[in-house]
Amino acid sequence: MTMRRMLRNIPRRGGYRGNGGGGGGYNRGNFRFGMVMVPLVATVATVGSLGALTYYYLHMSNFSVKDAFHELNWIIEHPEIRASKSLDTPILDPDYRPQARFARNIVKRHLSTHAYPGATVAVVKDGRLVWAEGFGYSDVENLVPVSHKTVFRVASISKALTAMCALKMWENDQLDIDKDVREYLPDLKLYFRPPGAQEKEVLPMDQKVTTRMLLSHLSGIRHYKEYAEYSQTKHYENVEQALEMFINDELQHMPGEKYLYSTFGLVLASVVMQKAGGMPFPQLMTQTLFNPLDMKSTREESHDVLVPRRGRHYIRVFDKSNSPKESYKSLASSHLENAPYVDNSNKFAGGGFMSTAKDIAKFGYQTICGDFLSKQTQKMMLTPQKQNDGTATPYGIGWSLPVREDIDLERMSGRFCAKHSGGASGGTSMLYVLPEQKIAVAVIVNLQGVNRIAELAEKIAMQFESFDEKAKLPYAAKDDKV
Repeated sequence: MTMRRMLRNIPRRGGYRGNGGGGGGYNRGNFRFGMVMVPLVATVATVGSLGALTYYYLHMSNFSVKDAFHELNWIIEHPEIRASKSLDTPILDPDYRPQARFARNIVKRHLSTHAYPGATVAVVKDGRLVWAEGFGYSDVENLVPVSHKTVFRVASISKALTAMCALKMWENDQLDIDKDVREYLPDLKLYFRPPGAQEKEVLPMDQKVTTRMLLSHLSGIRHYKEYAEYSQTKHYENVEQALEMFINDELQHMPGEKYLYSTFGLVLASVVMQKAGGMPFPQLMTQTLFNPLDMKSTREESHDVLVPRRGRHYIRVFDKSNSPKESYKSLASSHLENAPYVDNSNKFAGGGFMSTAKDIAKFGYQTICGDFLSKQTQKMMLTPQKQNDGTATPYGIGWSLPVREDIDLERMSGRFCAKHSGGASGGTSMLYVLPEQKIAVAVIVNLQGVNRIAELAEKIAMQFESFDEKAKLPYAAKDDKV
């Protein structure tokens, strides 16, 4: 007997339906059979699903039986914080429906496995926004779903934003990126410690520190000393005030000597840009970068200003018995908490902007593949910068790169990519661009310390790179429509 026929035998208003189809008939045998079989089928389906999950954890991972059931129990108890469900009405280009369907399943599988509260994803291909969608919740406590319009912290992608603004100013003859920053800021003093010296000394002017060095992490300006600087709560009225956190500390090395990733190097760059541009840094970014690229949802973070569709941010707290570096095992004994209050006014240029995934994907495409910057500038920024000894670094101007010297934008071989990741209090982000394939992918998650987000962005990009609908991925369901 089919499920439809069994359901016909369930009591309805006005009597029971019998085999003859009449509204007032009653077939006691079929009714009893239906009342037994319907819950039985539902139970078998549920047990089968849990069994499939258990099989996956036991045979496709290194889980023990105990670990598997802990994880399943955690998933059952916390369905509201699984981001695999999309409650958003996505932006979708009809020409890319198959690609989006496969990419969507990749995202759902990844987010479900790693239990993110929420995420937003966007893809730009050949200059068109072909897919943008939100998953999970931007506010877990109130079950507010993420949409493609949700604004999250983009963290260190702010460095790429700042660098592209500086390069545009350079093209417009507003800023010389190879001039010593002290020529723009005459009162600025930088310090270094000579070998064997007990005290720091003022860096002589013949040791140039340029904006190019600041944007490519070669200046010697230090990074965070401690976590308290990463998540500080003091408010600064402008970018000059934020210099007090680090400017009196000695350089970690002589300018150009080593590659040293530094958020504070970008903060100093923002002060130079502000001086050269003749307006406050946030306004300069809006006028030079955000408005021309139609990035209407991108701005510096402020707790005082009402930001439409701003999402909340979270951290995962692990039991003391488990290490946060453990992946699946730690999920079963962890819980979400609201991210602590932070004030990012100390590092707008290095990690203090907010945006949507579609704004960030659009930015990545237009600056690398589009015509916002000249081809010569694009080639320069996508060339690994060099230390004084000629060693290539893994960073261009504003972008993380494969270490490669023979960059040719016209004839790139292989899968050359430019990218930038970000990690903030309560947030993780990734911008992944394939210049040759003309694809930009942005992923933003409202959870701190997310791993393998670059892998997720790359898998999404691959779906839009060269798509063969017949070569279906094993985890892309045929009936999962976008």
